[in-house]
Amino acid sequence: NEIVGEAAEQLARAVILNKAITSFGGIPVKEMRDEELNELNLSDVSLGQTECGVLAGLVLVCNSLTSLDVSMNKFGPDGIKLLIPGVAGSISLKSFELRGNRIGSEGAKAMGEALVKQASLIQNRSSLTSMDLRHNLLGSVEKAAILAVVKDRRNFHLQI
Repeated sequence: NEIVGEAAEQLARAVILNKAITSFGGIPVKEMRDEELNELNLSDVSLGQTECGVLAGLVLVCNSLTSLDVSMNKFGPDGIKLLIPGVAGSISLKSFELRGNRIGSEGAKAMGEALVKQASLIQNRSSLTSMDLRHNLLGSVEKAAILAVVKDRRNFHLQI
């Protein structure tokens, strides 16, 4: 059974704070804490809400990470709601691959809100230059909303 909701968020916080944990759900916790990674490929490894929460916290502190691929995990809107604050707040992440996670309109809305909320941080701190959002059950309204958020970013490559 997958842990969801508040329980997933609490477990994610516990994993991040427990220095004895070196790996969780395929996430190399120790390497991320120690900033030993430049690229992290977690494509098609069955990430759930808890893993998304853990990953969000670690992306914020892993200033060496420039590329994150979480494609094909199908974690849906609840997973992206937990993951996107870490991605939006990262100062080192350049590439974010999210294709095939079925985030849908609810996830796209959460993603857009997080990116808008972090707009001043994105423009002043973020190095994010590429996002792949293909195959996420996004309608034309959701696509237009995400495009509006990133349209003024120079040299930004969005696949949607």
